[in-house]
Amino acid sequence: MIGVLLFGVCLLTLSRCFHSETLLHDLIRDLGIATVVSFCVTILIEYYSSRRREADIRSGVLNAILGQIVPPMVWEEIKGILAHPVLCEGWHLDAIVSEELITQIGSNQPETCHIVTGTLTYKLKNLSNREHTLVLSHELQFDTKGKDNSGSDIPFFIQLSASPSAGLPTNWTATELKDPKYLKEAMLRVPITIPASDSGSVDIFLKRKEILSIPVGYPWYMNWVTSAPRVTIKTSLTNISFELLVRHPNNKLLKTIIPNEEWLFSGVMFPGQGFDIICRKK
Repeated sequence: MIGVLLFGVCLLTLSRCFHSETLLHDLIRDLGIATVVSFCVTILIEYYSSRRREADIRSGVLNAILGQIVPPMVWEEIKGILAHPVLCEGWHLDAIVSEELITQIGSNQPETCHIVTGTLTYKLKNLSNREHTLVLSHELQFDTKGKDNSGSDIPFFIQLSASPSAGLPTNWTATELKDPKYLKEAMLRVPITIPASDSGSVDIFLKRKEILSIPVGYPWYMNWVTSAPRVTIKTSLTNISFELLVRHPNNKLLKTIIPNEEWLFSGVMFPGQGFDIICRKK
């Protein structure tokens, strides 16, 4: 390919030796341009083909090795996870527990309840060179429902924003997130687009408010392959404590950063794995 590029450059240089109005000048110049263009096109095609060949080789090797060890049904599920076009990075739940007067469903009198306001941030990174449209799926804890002092139904999603690496961010308010086209029962489903290229990504910000039943757990699970998720939970209340349970085969990867407040899972979680935050009264 270097020879082809040099040949094209030589033709372009040679064309300058002839008068610009002669047929020979135009012929040699056009041939030189075509040669240089063919070089560029061939490089792009070879680059794309080599990426595809590497992916096919990796897939073939995994199929040959693991396909004989893992049961077919399980292996098909694993292949679906490995083939997912995005990776979740920087997953961080920052939750604050407080007390508020809540009028629960079926009751006429407000009572003091524990409230958890959770802010979740993460980055969805594109693993391919194509644009992808995904659906953000997040579920509210609807075990206990009521109204807060402002009259808002609780639980509810407060805010959602998606900031792509290319393009303008999109924001959804609490009112918009209650629309049935996004929220059905307790499940929120919002479509987003991740820009093309290997460096394409979308930063997600999600805030929600729920009633926290003690000592019932406060679950959070992964929807994508997620690296090093982190949990922070804070409160000014002195009569409750927190424990984090990890839903993963290797719970030794869970590291306590700040006792009773912050934890880091120093590994990779797959869809369906996650955490249970257990709140207890002292």
